[in-house]
Amino acid sequence: MYPPFKFRLLYLALAIGLFFLSFYVGTVVWISPEHADNIRQELGQRNKNLDQLGIFANNLFPSLEMFIPAAGLIIGVYSAVSTGLAFNAFALANPALKSIFPLSLLISPFAIMEILAYSLAMSRSAIIAYYLVRRPRSWKHSWKNYLVPTIVEIAIVVLVLYIGSVVEWQKLSRPP
Repeated sequence: MYPPFKFRLLYLALAIGLFFLSFYVGTVVWISPEHADNIRQELGQRNKNLDQLGIFANNLFPSLEMFIPAAGLIIGVYSAVSTGLAFNAFALANPALKSIFPLSLLISPFAIMEILAYSLAMSRSAIIAYYLVRRPRSWKHSWKNYLVPTIVEIAIVVLVLYIGSVVEWQKLSRPP
């Protein structure tokens, strides 16, 4: 049987917490100045011609991977740590960024939408993995009970990330 709504919310809350924790770890872990330079250069090259569609694709592909049972959690943690490392790398080059609490960066509207989408995918990954491991007979007989909510959540993630990319692009393309 599919978990009750309160457990679905619990999985989502745990995934959000895991994302925040992983991001924070990425911001505080020690990285060498050379590694920080490499991260900054790679991001500069990759994001040089990024537009709204590029932002959407950049966020969509990892989020879809986060739906993979169990592996999606690992991919989500990796994504969050990598994002934290990017902030860490820029903070090494710009001392003003060191005075900013890293988690405060995640309160912008598009960041909230991205975190919600990633956490929804990560939590679905955990739910499917749990039911595959703990209730394999139930899974064989009722896989449709898991397929429909997963498809609905994939659609929600795609929509939220698209709206987030529009908001982010508007913010980035507006003159300071």
